[in-house]
Formats: sequence, C-alpha cells, structure tokens
Amino acid sequence: MSDKLNIGRIVTEELGKLYKLEKADIGSDAVLKKNMMTFTTEVLKAQDFGHICILKMNGMFGLMKMETVVISPLERDVPLINFDWISVAGKQTFIAEFYDCLLEPYPEEYVRKLYDNSMIYPELAEYDGGKHWYDEVKMYCSCGKTSRKPRDKFAVMTRKYMKELVQQLRHIGKCDPEAKKEKIRWFAETLIEKGGPAVNSVTKLFGTETARRLILKHMYGVE
Repeated sequence: MSDKLNIGRIVTEELGKLYKLEKADIGSDAVLKKNMMTFTTEVLKAQDFGHICILKMNGMFGLMKMETVVISPLERDVPLINFDWISVAGKQTFIAEFYDCLLEPYPEEYVRKLYDNSMIYPELAEYDGGKHWYDEVKMYCSCGKTSRKPRDKFAVMTRKYMKELVQQLRHIGKCDPEAKKEKIRWFAETLIEKGGPAVNSVTKLFGTETARRLILKHMYGVE
C-alpha cells in the first residue's frame, strides 16, 4: 500500500527510528485563526538531534491547504530542511529544500544521494518559485514539483528523502550545539528580515511579533 501524503507523519516516523521524540506544549500558538484561515502548529523535540515543526494551514473553505515541516538539526551537522506541500483549487506543489547551515562541508556522496531522490518522477513538472535571498544557501539536492494528481508520488519522495537522511545520520556524530544553533539562527533571523512567501503571509495576518515568535521559537527552535 502506498503512502498517503502526510509529511509530518512521514518525517516523525523516520526520525523516530533513531531519536526519541517528545511533543512540546506551545500554548495558544498551537491554533491560530484569521480571515477564514486556520493555522495549526505542532512542535516536537528530538533527543540528541534537534527540533521538528509541523505547520498546517486550511483556508478558503478547504480550497487552499498547506503543510510545512521544518527539520532543524540543532545537534547534528546535517542540512536544515524545509518540506512544503501546497494545494490551491486542486493544483498541488511539493517543495523540498535543503539549506547549507553547516559547520563543515557536507559529503558530496550524501548530497548526491539526496539529489537522486528528486529525479525519480521526471514526468512531474518543475515548480518555479522565483528568486529568493536563500537561494545562495540552497543545496542542489532541493527540488520543487507541481501537478494536479501527484499526492502519492509526493509522499514517496518525502519517504525516500527521509530514509536517506536517517541512513546518513547513522554515520554522523553530535556536533557543537551552540555553533550549529547560531548557524540556524542566522537563517531564521534573515528569513524574518528579508522575507519569504510563507513568512510574508504570516506576518501580514498575525503581525510582526507573532510571526517572529513562530519562526524563531516554533519553526526553527532557536529561542
């Protein structure tokens, strides 16, 4: 039986094979509502690894849906990872982005194996999200795909990405957590300063203070 697309479930199932996961209490930030949009946020701490955030949005009476999963590896020197799934009026987009917030160069063989996963469905159209400041730290194993009926394929891609990441993590020891945290903090702070599609939307809906808390504390785990 094929995976159904639930990025958060796939990510936690795979990382849970290596690390103990514990859900964090984030109070009223767990559910935010504005302008007929509902945002739900779940945060998990992965012992000896780092931080996971699962953010879901439902709006326009179900015509627009989104799931974002941030994997913030505060104790292992692997890439910072964002997975996104967006559905608008039936058209679906999957984005997997790996960011070089690394203390040391990532082994090329590891990057290549992650890249190979992005090529398993050549029939899916490439997604062009435009130019952004973070392109300079986005690794070539990242991808964006779009189609109208690809949910199972997106789930397979997510599962393959995570299985490969877990396999790599078996060979990667703990890093300097303070140095790694500062690398990820730089990314999160710059995201607030220079913006991005999701950050801009959250800021417009809930204001700068809430957006900053969501990004630094809940999404990336650096506060």
